[in-house]
Amino acid sequence: MNIASFTADDFDVFKIDGLEPRMDALKERIQPKLQALGEHFSQQLSVMTGDEMHPHVAKHARRTVNPPNDTWVVRKI
Repeated sequence: MNIASFTADDFDVFKIDGLEPRMDALKERIQPKLQALGEHFSQQLSVMTGDEMHPHVAKHARRTVNPPNDTWVVRKI
């Protein structure tokens, strides 16, 4: 499986001022890569552990003022 890697430019999204512009950049540039990584590793981990795992990428949906300083993908419970 070919997964796009993160570049230094990807991390520049956290330098973008304002909630909406930063969230737009996260949705466009970071979240697809996190989703791909989550799907890749959840398949591997499901096989290794015998438990079905599903990735969940942080959406930061409750944010109304402050842009996020980071983001993540986790195993959905």
